Amino acid sequence: MQNNKIINGNCWVACFDIIGFKNLLNDFMGENKTNKGVAPALDAFVQNYYKDILRKLAAKGKYWPDKIFVHWFSDTFLLYTFDGSAESLCCIEVSATNFFVDVLGMHMPLRGALSIGALYADKKSGIFLGPGLIDAYQYAEKQDWIGLVITPTARSELQKINLCPPERGKYVEYDVPIKKGPVEKLFAYKLEIIISGENTFLKDISRMQLEAKQQYPAEYGTKYRSKYENTLKFIEWLQRRNN
Repeated sequence: MQNNKIINGNCWVACFDIIGFKNLLNDFMGENKTNKGVAPALDAFVQNYYKDILRKLAAKGKYWPDKIFVHWFSDTFLLYTFDGSAESLCCIEVSATNFFVDVLGMHMPLRGALSIGALYADKKSGIFLGPGLIDAYQYAEKQDWIGLVITPTARSELQKINLCPPERGKYVEYDVPIKKGPVEKLFAYKLEIIISGENTFLKDISRMQLEAKQQYPAEYGTKYRSKYENTLKFIEWLQRRNN
């Protein structure tokens, strides 16, 4: 299969992780566990969440199986390309942003990062390593909000080909909140899709914040509050900027 080809070279890499995935899984398991054990509940979780996410990725115009590889493990999703070309950048950028928007639309908060670098990927054997993967993973994990950013490594490469940021109307330079340390100025995906005069991101993220408060009151203050507040602050900043 084409999708099992071993990649070994400079590639564009996007990494995402779903925030609060452990709680989501535990809640689903608790509600769906049967007298036959946990296996049916896990299968239902895969059918209701994982496969729905992957179906969205495979939607026409959002994902190119002959150009973009997809791999996932638990709450981490990895997209990567054959090479580091401008054409591959275009493909992964569209796939990554649509993945980000679609998963948020499922009311599952996540953060992600787009990078470039050396990557060895053998999907069939489950082997993934290289600076490109590490950079994307670290920048996805370190953000203290719900968002998608371009890493400094990718930014440097994009500047060389005069494409920084890609799809300029979709990104803005912003002081991105970091979990441990000061803010970091990065290009971030704009959370502003306006439908009937309403920002759909504001609506969806506000709803997810309310659900987190109600479902995980003991953890909200220590694990989730800053992420939601930082995200809503970014949306408010975008709105002021446009007025």
